[in-house]
Amino acid sequence: MVGLIANPKAGNGKAVEILSNFEKLLLKNKLEHVLVFTKENLDKVINEFEENNIKHIIVFGGDGTVNSVARRVLYKDMGIVVIPGGSGNDFSKSNWKDIEFQKLIFSLKENKIYYEFVDVGYIEELDIYFFNSFGIGIAGNVAKNVKIFKNYKISTVKSLAFDYRTFQIKVNEIYNGKSISFHIGINKIEGHGIKMFPNAKNNDNLLDFVIFKNVPYFQTFIKILKVLKGEHVSDKYVIYNQSNKIYFEIDKPLYGHYDGEVFKINEGKYNVFCLNKALKIVKWI
Repeated sequence: MVGLIANPKAGNGKAVEILSNFEKLLLKNKLEHVLVFTKENLDKVINEFEENNIKHIIVFGGDGTVNSVARRVLYKDMGIVVIPGGSGNDFSKSNWKDIEFQKLIFSLKENKIYYEFVDVGYIEELDIYFFNSFGIGIAGNVAKNVKIFKNYKISTVKSLAFDYRTFQIKVNEIYNGKSISFHIGINKIEGHGIKMFPNAKNNDNLLDFVIFKNVPYFQTFIKILKVLKGEHVSDKYVIYNQSNKIYFEIDKPLYGHYDGEVFKINEGKYNVFCLNKALKIVKWI
């Protein structure tokens, strides 16, 4: 038996359409399943899955949906698969390529699967987990604008043109100065497939982080083009590094995001940890 968790709002209903087709195949292949939606009490749902020995969960939605489910199954004997159905699907794209529904269902039914364990980010002071990326400054403003415009490119242009602000940030002992955007990642991509963290590996017990320093306003669009090409790492206005623990301090409230979920972060000091191989994901041959 498998558990299905779907977000009916993800991708403006796209996730539910995909779920409908997937469920038909489950019935055709006579694979028992339990379906729940994210509006339900997920803590209770996961507990019931455990009680009923459901060890495989298929998630239908985007990165925000992944976060809602994955943070509740950390270190448990439960593996997840993510069927991309949101506006941003970076976690799914990073861990599975072109999922064939029939092949997945056959593998689950015949128990021809294996597991991988991936790292998770945790921000202690905020009690926030992230499974793909976290960002503040321009990164947070882009995520905020995506909620409004439903388009990543338009949101990026709007954020650079109208939300350009600098803030003071201290990161470990590496940097103490002005910045326009700060990003931490588990996987290579962020923001609808942009290779923000080209050196990232999702199980190396390291968080990759990118600091965009005080980039002159007139150069911001040029820097974005470099990011799109994956050429930003060597730029003089960029610091790229890795650590299993990141300390950062900011001087003012900012918009931020974790896996695309927007929030306001206050000025202050924060500790971010890499939880090595804390999440179990399902793979098949």
